[in-house]
Amino acid sequence: MAELAGLRASQIDGCGARVHGHTVDLRAAGVSEERVAAVAAWRHAPFSWG
Repeated sequence: MAELAGLRASQIDGCGARVHGHTVDLRAAGVSEERVAAVAAWRHAPFSWG
């Protein structure tokens, strides 16, 4: 999902406003809290990002 990639890019850029916006959009789209929280450590997440 492109919104997850946008969230990760915003985390790397350090843009708090965009991190917040992507998080709100992901929650509205029904993405689980677990998945949103795991974006920062996506390589170690226990599920697929596809």
